[in-house]
Parts: sequence; structure tokens; C-alpha cells
Amino acid sequence: MTRRLAVTGVAAVAVALPFVADTYTVTVGARILALGLLAVAVHLLSTRTLQASLGHGAYFGVGGYTTALLAQSGHDSAPCS
Repeated sequence: MTRRLAVTGVAAVAVALPFVADTYTVTVGARILALGLLAVAVHLLSTRTLQASLGHGAYFGVGGYTTALLAQSGHDSAPCS
């Protein structure tokens, strides 16, 4: 019961956040949710199937490297701007 309530609360905050917060808070919230999704995917893969995945790390690394290159060339890091 409490787990379902916690998931519902997080979902409600994620849905309401863009309507009540400024751009910076929404960007930080989106990054937190994306990293949380990555952590859940790795956790499920490694604990349920007992497999180690380097694929998640590779995609995450390519995304970070691309973001760093774009930031150095002067592009904005906000995805929807």
C-alpha cells in the first residue's frame, strides 16, 4: 500500500512540475527522472536476470560525450529551448 502511494506521489509531482515551476527546476527534475530510469533499468537487469550490462553504460557515455562536445561549441544544453 505505501509503495503504491509513493509511486503515485512521484508520478503526480512529475506531471504537475512543468505547470508550477520555472525552467531550471523542470530541467533538473527531468534529469533526475532520466537518471532514475537508468538506475531502475540497470537494477532490474542485474538483479532479475543476473546479467551485467555494458550497453547501458555505453549509451550513457555516448550521450554524455555528445553533450560535452555540444556544450563546448556553444550550444544550449536545454533539450526543448
